[in-house]
Amino acid sequence: MKKVILFFVSLFFYFSLCAQHNDLEFNQLKTALIFKIINSVTWQKSIPTDTFNIGIFGTDSLMFNSLKQMSKFKNIQGKPIKIKIFNRVSKIENIQLLYVTYTRNSALYRIFRKIQGKNILLISDQSRSSNTMINLYLTRDDMSKRLLKFEVFRHNLEKEVFSVSYEILI
Repeated sequence: MKKVILFFVSLFFYFSLCAQHNDLEFNQLKTALIFKIINSVTWQKSIPTDTFNIGIFGTDSLMFNSLKQMSKFKNIQGKPIKIKIFNRVSKIENIQLLYVTYTRNSALYRIFRKIQGKNILLISDQSRSSNTMINLYLTRDDMSKRLLKFEVFRHNLEKEVFSVSYEILI
């Protein structure tokens, strides 16, 4: 009986570790895609700070760590990168990009209204709302492999005076 219980406990931990590994891989892919998007977007207004500030709205420690790790090796527009976490819409300020976690998509309407005219690029994760500029989402191919894709809400980008290189769409 102890062996059976030990087997199931071991199996549970194995699958938990596999799921965490997959989540880590997808967060690294999301981070790489976010950096590719950043390099394909033009901010029409100059960035007034000496750092490029990326905000995360919500709690996602894997995504935070992935962005933090990438920021050690990259810079944006010749500026070092700083990552900030926000849990209240009213606290969002002094950033150039805001990534909204999947669990906080319900706040997108309020966030979108809060950042209007403030030179902040808004990226959401698996949102069904059009109150975003770029949305990352997962889908499956014919072989049931998970794929990371994105959709661009061009009207929202143009309204906020961002332009996107067409190279990102290729």
